[in-house]
Amino acid sequence: HTFMLSSTAQSGGLLPWLIQAGLTFRAGPDPDGFQAAIVGIGNDAGDLDSLAASIAIADWQPVGGCGGRPLWVPIAPFPRSDFRLRQDACLLFNHIGFSFDGAGAPEALLHLDDVDAATARRWSDAGGLGLALVDHNACVPGVRSLLGDRVVAIVDHHSDEQKHMAGGGGGGGGSAGG
Repeated sequence: HTFMLSSTAQSGGLLPWLIQAGLTFRAGPDPDGFQAAIVGIGNDAGDLDSLAASIAIADWQPVGGCGGRPLWVPIAPFPRSDFRLRQDACLLFNHIGFSFDGAGAPEALLHLDDVDAATARRWSDAGGLGLALVDHNACVPGVRSLLGDRVVAIVDHHSDEQKHMAGGGGGGGGSAGG
């Protein structure tokens, strides 16, 4: 068996990895690098377990822009200015060393309003833009309108709404958890 280090272990830590993943995603596809991207995104409430799970699922994926592997990037499912309203998340992110911007959000974490439709479309056109839903199992309209509804993974503990069944409308993937 091959042991795969997480993205953070390979890049020297959580902050450098998040910064690089965000910059790479915002730059768009690269003919010599990533041609597809998968966004780890939590539920629209954006509570702490949802934020942590979106980072974790993106972190524990194979890395590298060659061999058809996609870029995995976590995105907070709400505007950057709303992060400060989540005090438990603010405390945790501050405790583990994140720097915060003027809006009160971690600088290294992408938020839904950091992504523009043109960038999402470039990813989709180049090789695919997928969603890994964590802590929920139905793509909400705000995410769908910006990032599409191609669901490639679901990690959730809620009752399955069966909105993204393999072979069904909206994308593939199945639920994990219980």
